[in-house]
Amino acid sequence: MRSTWTDSRLDDLNQRVGELRSDVSDLKSDVSGLKSDVSDLKSGMIGLRSDLTALNRTLIQIGWGLAGTVFASAFAVIVTRL
Repeated sequence: MRSTWTDSRLDDLNQRVGELRSDVSDLKSDVSGLKSDVSDLKSGMIGLRSDLTALNRTLIQIGWGLAGTVFASAFAVIVTRL
């Protein structure tokens, strides 16, 4: 079956293609906005990672300091009991 393209059908097709182009344009602008949001999030994560690394280093230092204090106290108790 062969269908004929009348002027009204061509006008309807042209309108639909125009709407599709508009939708694609809106989608492109949304995606470009998301790219900037992702880059902002990435830079924030890098900052968070450096903060967590510093916190980890501090906690390790505190742990070793406490372990050293306990060892020194135990050593002092042993030496004074002799």
